[in-house]
Order: sequence, then C-alpha cells, then structure tokens
Amino acid sequence: MYTHFAGIDLHKRSSTWVIINTERDVVWEEEILCTPQDLKEGLSRCPIPFTSTQATIEPVCGWQWYMDTLINAGIDTVLANPTKVRLIAESKHKTDKNDARMLAELLSTGYLPTAYRAPDDIQSLRALVRERHYLISLRTGVKNRIKGVVTRSGIHDIMDTCLTGIGRAYAERYNLGEVTDLHALMTELTVYTRRLERDIAKALKNHPLNTLLRSVPVVGTLTASTIIAEVGDFSRFKTPKQLGSYAGLVPRQRSSGERSRYGSITKVGSKYLRHSLVEAAMRFRVHHDPALHAWYERIKSTHSPMKARVALARKLLTIIWYIVKTNTPYTPRQHTAE
Repeated sequence: MYTHFAGIDLHKRSSTWVIINTERDVVWEEEILCTPQDLKEGLSRCPIPFTSTQATIEPVCGWQWYMDTLINAGIDTVLANPTKVRLIAESKHKTDKNDARMLAELLSTGYLPTAYRAPDDIQSLRALVRERHYLISLRTGVKNRIKGVVTRSGIHDIMDTCLTGIGRAYAERYNLGEVTDLHALMTELTVYTRRLERDIAKALKNHPLNTLLRSVPVVGTLTASTIIAEVGDFSRFKTPKQLGSYAGLVPRQRSSGERSRYGSITKVGSKYLRHSLVEAAMRFRVHHDPALHAWYERIKSTHSPMKARVALARKLLTIIWYIVKTNTPYTPRQHTAE
C-alpha cells in the first residue's frame, strides 16, 4: 500500500516533481534537470522513502531511460495515457507544477488512465521500425525535390527518368549539381534504410507471430514487423474493434438520442500501424483472396477508392486479430470480419 504519490511533468531538458500524501497534501516538489546525473542527485534529495511511493510520467521524449532509472531506484512507476489525461484534467491554469500535481492526484485516487509499456525487445523493434518510417519519409521528400528541380529547370530530357540511374548519369554529364547532390543524398538514405531492414528482419526472425502474420496476403516482413512492434501484446485488445480503434481506422461517431452519425476515421492511435495497413491494402489483388477482393470492389463501387482502401485495411486488421487469437494461419474465406 502506497502512502505517497509522485506526479512528474517530464520535458526534454527538465522535469517537475510533485509528491503528495494520502490526504493530497504536497510533501515535496522540485525541478530536476533531465540528465542521468541530475536525476540521480535529485532522487538523493527526495525525503520520501521510495518503497512507499508510486510515481507516474507521460510517455514523452526520453521517458524510457527516465522510467528505467526510477524503477532501478526502487520507485514503482506507471505510464500515464497523455490523451486521456488531457480529456480528464484540462485546465486554464496550465503550469508544469499544476500538471505534475494533477498526475499525482489522479494516481492517488486510482483514476489515472495508464498507457501500455512494451517489453524491451518490442521497444527495440519499435525503434527500428519507426526509424525506417522516418527515413522513408525523408527519401520520399528528396525524390519529390528532384522532380521539382527538374520541372523548375525545364530539363525535359530526364523528366520521366530523373529518379533512375539514367537521370543521375545525365545530371553528372551535364554538371547539374543540385540534381547530382540530391541523388547522392537519396543513395545514402537508401543504404541506411536497407541496413535497418536487415536489422528488422534479424530481430523478427524468431518471433512467434512472424510466420502467422505473414500468412496473410500482402503482409511481408516489414508489415509484420510494424504490426508486432506497434501492437505488442495482442491480448490487450478484447475485440477486433478495439484494435482498429488503436490504429485509428474506425469512423468517428456522434450519437444523440436515437440518432447516430459517422464521419471519417479518427486517426487517433498508432499512425505507423495505420499507414502500414493502408499500404498493405494498396497491394491487395484478386488472386490473394477472390472473395475478399470482391467485397472490396463492392465498397469501391459506392465509395471513393480511398475510403474503400481504408475499409480493406480495417478488414485486414480484423482478420489479423482473429488469426492471432486462434493461432491459425490465414486461409481465404476462413474468417469473417465486421
């Protein structure tokens, strides 16, 4: 039984601590810089026994090492769900000290909405997956920049081949410095990305869900790695709709009385999981599963192609939930999804 509760408002360079007792009186507050040495020194100044204290922080920049340090020091620490905390405790008087106290009070009363902390191996895989996603975005930006330079300069000879080796050779032959430099940058990003992909494949090789997920059409190593890294423990989600909500693939809903209105998808949750599933849906073809493809075509006949693609992404995620729950490889027409 804890007698003290610490709310920690964590930022990149500093953290604000507020510790309250069971009567919700503040017994200690301090600002501690966010370096390992400063945190160690700050903990040494804390007058409250760690064994009687429970702490909470939000999963913002640098939270992993910060939380590990607290746990290693003997402080039971839980992650707060930042989205739900804001909904509960929105205030017009927002300061670091007020935020820290609010976290401590929610923790002490048992009303703190907590967030999932993935195991270390999943955290490592997640870091690789998100780094690759970032590099792919950068590389796409470089490609678009090359096309923009070619268009701006009116170099119509390489308009269709500006991203290929032919376009690069043309740029070097005619001393088009900006295009050549951008090609070199794109090559460097590609080399780094492929190294990350090898690391991802290595980390995923012996994971128990790897083979199972890859039995789903259009789910390869990289898509499977994103699903595993972002979802973590599938048992957290009691229904496929909960998993779809976590991916931000469910429609917004406003209900009042007997009326219910549905809008676009929420996009609240893991953007990496959502993007990966939508990209997988873009690769889906009739030979992968004729019945599922026919369902997709029916949706597309009455809605825009993008809405149909998102619906297919949600359907694929539902199928994935079922095959993981039943530990059964995917077979066309075997699963029914809402």
